[in-house]
Amino acid sequence: MEGTDESSRTNAMNLREPEREPTDVALEENSEQSNGWEGATEAQGPDFTLFTELPTEIRVQIWSLSLTPRIVRWIRNNEENVFNAPSKSLPLFETCRESRDSAILYGSYKRLSAASGKIWFSPIIDHLFFDPGWIDLVDGPHVTRQVDPLNSLLPELESVRNIMVHPNYTDERKKPTALFEKFNMLETVLVAADERSIGIQSKFMLGTVYDIKLYYDAMVKKRKPDVRVPYIAVGCLGWVGNERRTMHHGDGDNRRLVAVCDNHAQMTMHLNSVREEEWRFIQERRSQPRLALNLHWRHNPEATCQLSSTGPKNRPTSPGLPSYSDAVSSQEETVSEVAAPTAHLNTQNSKWYRLNRWCQKLLHR
Repeated sequence: MEGTDESSRTNAMNLREPEREPTDVALEENSEQSNGWEGATEAQGPDFTLFTELPTEIRVQIWSLSLTPRIVRWIRNNEENVFNAPSKSLPLFETCRESRDSAILYGSYKRLSAASGKIWFSPIIDHLFFDPGWIDLVDGPHVTRQVDPLNSLLPELESVRNIMVHPNYTDERKKPTALFEKFNMLETVLVAADERSIGIQSKFMLGTVYDIKLYYDAMVKKRKPDVRVPYIAVGCLGWVGNERRTMHHGDGDNRRLVAVCDNHAQMTMHLNSVREEEWRFIQERRSQPRLALNLHWRHNPEATCQLSSTGPKNRPTSPGLPSYSDAVSSQEETVSEVAAPTAHLNTQNSKWYRLNRWCQKLLHR
């Protein structure tokens, strides 16, 4: 152990000095946040600018503690292994050369083939996510034995310590086609579950956990009595950061491991916390001021409809033309005009004459 510590310390001392300071993007984000809030500089304190002056051993320890586990998905496509990892999930590889070298040293990252080229995978920190292929506990007489998909990963990835598997969505007890004991250093086996649906799927998740434990107790220990049984639980996947409050997340699945649950009570507690977070988010959205649309209408008194308190709405009047109310007079006047319409028809000042002219203009428009 002492020789191993000295060799790692020697490798850390031989790391080259960083070529540049942290990226300008991070500095711009910090400046935008400080400009957006009053008194943010006083609350957050001054920036730490003496990081490059720290001893190399301390800087390397900080880089190693900054490594975060990822979910790397693995599928077999046309007899080839294809891996997929969340985009922009390795910030230490883009900060500076020292952080990149420290990540490769302490994470033991390896280059794997992916759909878009090559990706980095850490057998020590990352979780290998795949479908183990659930089959019946007892093979039938006419069932052909399936090939273990893990054979295509060995011996390159035999040092994998954490795996995550798809659950068994049936009520029957199953066993995996992939022999987990081929990973000699396996420490954790998680059953994948979306954090928003663990309430509905908790039965299948916990049933799959039971299947894996039964698989180790009834089968693996018979083949390898000295096998070390890994930690088996349910792993909840969820969005983190800014993507947690967005509805559309694009084509890639950038969910991360947000919680590990051993039993139904822990899954219920985590689900309640997710529901409370959603409720707070809805309340925040409702309390935010909304854009008000103010429409200013031009007031034209000549074209405005006048409302009568004793009768129906009157139509807009035009200058020089009589309104319908002008044609409606008292009962005595109306009866006299109806009795002798020809007496007033030729008179230009007659109401019947003006009403007739106005109707002709409306018809010829």
